[in-house]
Order: sequence, then C-alpha cells, then structure tokens
Amino acid sequence: MKSGFTALRTRPRLRLALVCTTLSLIALLSAEGAYVCSSAQAIGYTPRMTTQQVSEQTMALCARFSNSAHLLHEPEFKEELFPYFPHGHGHRFIWLTTCEADGKRYYIQFNDLTGNLIGLTPVTGLITHLASSRTATPVKTPAEAASLAVSRISELRLVPPGTRIALAADPQLIAQGGAWETLWRAHPPAHARPYDVRLVLARSGGAPVVALNRRELTQYPID
Repeated sequence: MKSGFTALRTRPRLRLALVCTTLSLIALLSAEGAYVCSSAQAIGYTPRMTTQQVSEQTMALCARFSNSAHLLHEPEFKEELFPYFPHGHGHRFIWLTTCEADGKRYYIQFNDLTGNLIGLTPVTGLITHLASSRTATPVKTPAEAASLAVSRISELRLVPPGTRIALAADPQLIAQGGAWETLWRAHPPAHARPYDVRLVLARSGGAPVVALNRRELTQYPID
C-alpha cells in the first residue's frame, strides 16, 4: 500500500460520538446557522488562506475521486461562533465551498487555521444523493468497504502522512442499504492525541459521500 499512513484493525467501539459529530458537521455546513458570522472581525482574525487557494484545493480534492469536477460558487470564509462551557466562546474559522463531481454536488469545508479538510457532505441529502448511483459495480462486503475506505481516505487526504488508522467498528450498511459507513480511529505520529474519522461510501461504485475529520472540526481558539 502507498497511502502514506497505516491501516490497522481494532475491536468495535461505540459509534454514538461519531454519529453526533457528523450531524454537527451537517449543521455547521449550513450558511444560515444561528452562530455563523460572515467574518471574524470580532476578534481581529485575518484569514490565512485565500479564495484562490481554497478554490484550487477544492478542485484538486474533487478531481481525486471523480472524472469530472467543477466549482459551483466562490468559496466563502466564515466564523462559526458558539458557546464554550463553562464560559467563553469558541471561534471556528472555516471556508465553505460547493463542488460538483461526476454530476453530484457536495458541500466542502476547510479549517482556515490548518488548511486541512474538515469534511464533505452531499448537498441533496444522503438518500437523494445515492438514488442515481445504483448502476455501478457494488461494494459487496464489509471487508471490501474497509479496504476501499483506506484508499479513499488517502485520496481525500483526510489524515496526514504518517498517521495510523484503525477501524473503530465493522463497516455497516446505512441509508436503506445504499451506503457503507466506516468509522476509524486515527493515531498521529509523535504520540499526539488520537481522533475520530468517519467516511461513508456509496455501495454502488464506492464514491465518497460523507467524510469527517473530528480533529479538524475541533481545532479552534477560545476567548
């Protein structure tokens, strides 16, 4: 394998935290969230990435898992402001963009602090997104799903090189049998704290449908 990270297998673990995190990602990707601001001027933050850099990064990302890709709108920089208990606020600085890959539309979110992918999710919702993908070669077994997920994680650069990933649970069919959900525990080099990764693949064809890097989702300053 030439993926730049190591895939391991561990015993199944609880899935609740990752499921909740993915629901959070979908909410965060909404441009109308209650705590979403159009800029980060409140704490004097200047974006590290540029619109051009995000556009290029988005196009490169979509091209790695599709034959045809293009941007649907110019990337938007946003601050997500939310309560951080017991006091203070968290400030998540993100770039939100939308691309079309092989005729399917995705919301894509990057962490401005790191430049890394937070996640992607279908614009139309999971069931509708999968409805037109029933004719490709199916991914038949959990083992096939796990093996393909390792390749997709590398293609999406969902974890950095040198990271070890291990299955946190056996791959499961979701979305009325139309997709494989794979849950992973990522172990960074240099003894950094492990984190969770979720990747959902279309059962027909194996294209990525939902991706989430929890480490990137939770890296933000607190005031």
